[in-house]
Amino acid sequence: MADESWYRRKTWTPEDEAAFFARLKRSRGGFHKAQYCRIQAYELQDVGLYKVALMLLDHIMANWPEDAQQAAVFHQKAVCLERLGETADAILAYRLAFDAQRAMPSMLTNAHLDYAWLVATNPFPECFDEALTVLDEFQTHLSFPLEEFLAAAARAIILDAKGDSKASGRHAANALQAAEKTHSGFRYHDNLGLVKNMPPDLRERLEQLAARS
Repeated sequence: MADESWYRRKTWTPEDEAAFFARLKRSRGGFHKAQYCRIQAYELQDVGLYKVALMLLDHIMANWPEDAQQAAVFHQKAVCLERLGETADAILAYRLAFDAQRAMPSMLTNAHLDYAWLVATNPFPECFDEALTVLDEFQTHLSFPLEEFLAAAARAIILDAKGDSKASGRHAANALQAAEKTHSGFRYHDNLGLVKNMPPDLRERLEQLAARS
């Protein structure tokens, strides 16, 4: 089995960085280089090293933009920026992810879910309509109960803020229904993508909205 540890590091010391780029330099082809960089960025993003992850993502776009899975790169960049509190730049990155998905519909991400949740929960009223639009545009890309939950809950919160209590309540009920699912619907990954540990205040809010439908 090929050694994947060199591009799945959870630390980023000067030694880690030097070893990673030395190995990356020996890799063949822009596609593989971009993929290794993106996976490494994700591993570092996963442990909270967002600035390093952003450096790697920017490295991809500076060196192999044509070979990169651009929607995924921009989605990861948006998440990192959001977690750093740089929401204006995160929104721009989400929009670049949507543009990349439109240009290559076979390469979809969950950027629409994360964007809608960002817009709904901050909230950013000026982006409400855009969030609803991208949820509709990419709604076929919902595989797991958690994804169904995020889409429905974001719609419920946004539509409530817009004064549409009936539609808000309907989506809130759908979100609660998705949260109760105990099976992913996939034969070999039955526990994957379930809604776990929903905050009590969010559950209460959705229940209140659902009761008004």
